[in-house]
Parts: sequence; C-alpha cells; structure tokens
Amino acid sequence: PTEIYTLSLHDALPISDDPDALHMLGVLAFQMRQLEAATDLIRRSIARRPTAADFRFNLANVLRERGLLREAIAEYRQAIQLKCDLPEAYNFLGTALRELGQLSDAIAAFRQAVRFRPDYLDASNNLGNALGDAGMFEEARSVLRRAIEYRPDCVEVRLNLGNVLRSMGRTDDAI
Repeated sequence: PTEIYTLSLHDALPISDDPDALHMLGVLAFQMRQLEAATDLIRRSIARRPTAADFRFNLANVLRERGLLREAIAEYRQAIQLKCDLPEAYNFLGTALRELGQLSDAIAAFRQAVRFRPDYLDASNNLGNALGDAGMFEEARSVLRRAIEYRPDCVEVRLNLGNVLRSMGRTDDAI
C-alpha cells in the first residue's frame, strides 16, 4: 500500500496549485515520513497563502522533525503572529527552544500554551519539566499537581512530579 500512496503523492506534485491541496499533500508526506517532500509542498502552499497559520505550524513541525530547530522556531513564531491563540504552536515552540537550551524562552512559551488552554496536559507537563530544569521546583510542583487534577491517570506527569519532589529533597512525598 505504501508504494501506491507514494506514487499518488508523486503524481500529484506537479499538477496542483491549490494551497489547500498542497498543504494536505504536505501533511500526507509528513505522515509518510517523506520530510523533504513535505517541506517542499507546505512551502509551496505558504507561497500561495502566506497568512495561513496552520500551514506555518505544520511546516514548523516538519522542520523540527528534520532537526532544523532554528527554522522551526521561526515558523512557530510566524504561526503565532498570524493567530496568537494557538496553544499547540506555543507548546511546540517551547519544546524546540528547550532543545536549544533557551530555557527561559521555553518556559514563557509553555506558559502561553497553558494560559490559552489550562487543560492542555502536554503543555503543563512540559512547563513543569522546564521549571524543574530551571530549579524553580515549587512552581514546577504546583504546575504538575494542577495537571494531575485534569488527568489523574497520567503516569508521565506523576513520574515528573515525583522527580521534582525528589529534587526538592521530599523523597517521602515522591513515592
């Protein structure tokens, strides 16, 4: 089946000028792990509709996956500039910034993601981890406890809370 989809994607590349079609083909290429094709297709969609925040967000995701973090960060910022209430863009921006060691900027991005969507578990978890990395253990503890209130069954957040408590010297509470 993969060969059929690859052939269909390849055949569609030269014939479409519709920005939505190019974007969707780019997303499909990304899902198929054809990262260079995804980059090209989504860039072509952006050239035809430069104000589409979701196109920029998806391009940033592809660039991040390719390890092009600085380019991804620029695209996340463009998406946010076009549509400021994109919690996912803030979260992924924070993740890319954290990977580059820009912890204070990452924390600010995660805070924005949680501000726009308080029940966004991944962003809360990322914020708690980044705060812990920055040695801001009390705030990390608070953020992670709040995340657990939204999803009490989330093992990952509970483990991260345990790590923060251990870092605070509260090993009895971490168990």
